[in-house]
Amino acid sequence: MRNTAHPSTARTSTVALNTLLKTRQHIKTLRLRSFEPDLYLVEVLLDQQFLTVTDDQAKNLVYRSQLAAKHPFKALSVDNAILLHASCYDEMIGQPVSLGNQLETRISLPCNDYS
Repeated sequence: MRNTAHPSTARTSTVALNTLLKTRQHIKTLRLRSFEPDLYLVEVLLDQQFLTVTDDQAKNLVYRSQLAAKHPFKALSVDNAILLHASCYDEMIGQPVSLGNQLETRISLPCNDYS
């Protein structure tokens, strides 16, 4: 697990996918962050903190579908899976970004997908 600088200068914690797979980490919550219609980042809840999942070079892993984003986690124990989508409507009409425009919903666990 490592801390990396985010473009907005905020610090975000990360974990490499290979680390999760090698250590067979138990994941309390798998969270897919939806950006635009077909871009997904994955975060996992470990030790009461959400960590962004990266490759071995600490680059955020980006997926084009929910199925593709959940597929690497099929062999791991996952208690909950959620999709978090933030609307960019406020930004499009020149308003400040609002956290009230986020939709969070449960989705199927990776082990229940037919992929």
